Amino acid sequence: MLKGSLVGMFLWASVLTGFFLRSSALASWQTVKQWSGSGIMTTETFSVASSEWRISWKVEATNPISASGMLVTVYTPGKRRTVATAMQQGIGSGTSYVHEGPGRYYLEITAFYVSSWTVKIEDQRPD
Repeated sequence: MLKGSLVGMFLWASVLTGFFLRSSALASWQTVKQWSGSGIMTTETFSVASSEWRISWKVEATNPISASGMLVTVYTPGKRRTVATAMQQGIGSGTSYVHEGPGRYYLEITAFYVSSWTVKIEDQRPD
């Protein structure tokens, strides 16, 4: 009896694992919004549909100094509740994952001593 139970549990776990692997494999990162600039910006609100989404950025400076960088703060509209922050010290790029779920948000981007920056919001959507 124990052997049959173990086989049944193994088969059930295999079915569930296959389901979850297929579900995540069928989703890909899609651009929601993208902004570029060289100074301070408050973006318009945007909507994300997935429970996990990400912020990617790139910061460039023609004459970088030690104080070069950028700060990105994510807020919910109206409430001004801080959801997430991402910081780039100096020139470079990076990605930060946000686990706040679907909803509406906006960004405050503060860049200092940079020649340009790009910020992109992506969420996972079915292919």
